[in-house]
Amino acid sequence: PAGVAILAGGPVVVAGVGELTATASADGSSATAAGGDAIGAAVAVTYGELTIDATVRGPVSGVGVSTSATVPTATNVFGAKATSGAGGGDLGVAGSVAILVVVVEADATLRAPVTAGGGDVSSTASSSSVTTVDALPGEDGISGAKTGVGVSFALAIVNDTVTAGIADGVTVTGADDVTIAA
Repeated sequence: PAGVAILAGGPVVVAGVGELTATASADGSSATAAGGDAIGAAVAVTYGELTIDATVRGPVSGVGVSTSATVPTATNVFGAKATSGAGGGDLGVAGSVAILVVVVEADATLRAPVTAGGGDVSSTASSSSVTTVDALPGEDGISGAKTGVGVSFALAIVNDTVTAGIADGVTVTGADDVTIAA
């Protein structure tokens, strides 16, 4: 918390690791006997939000200070899939919509004074995600209809923010090496 001071006789390590999996799937297929109309529709919506906060917000003193915020690739998976089709009848109409909104934040910023006691100071942050969005026709699409219309729409909005560093006006004293990586 802001304003809380940490005084340590050894290294100070602030680390955060997070993961999130969010997926949605929709299947809208229809079949109608000859003479009728067929409508197939599918909508899949996924929202995922992940925040990793490994920041220093109060004065820190130790033999080296390290902050790290990590979102690993293997476990951060987001997806939305919609499949639709219409078969048989005189008129076939099919529509698929897949929408994915993802917000990922990883922050390891030093936001308060640091006294490193001759040790190293580091601030590192990383984030990696796997994102898949599909809006597809069914296996047969629109079939058997005299007239057919099919529409598919996929939208992915991904905001992946990674921050590492030393905030404006913050002092770092007594450091051997200073490393910042994002």
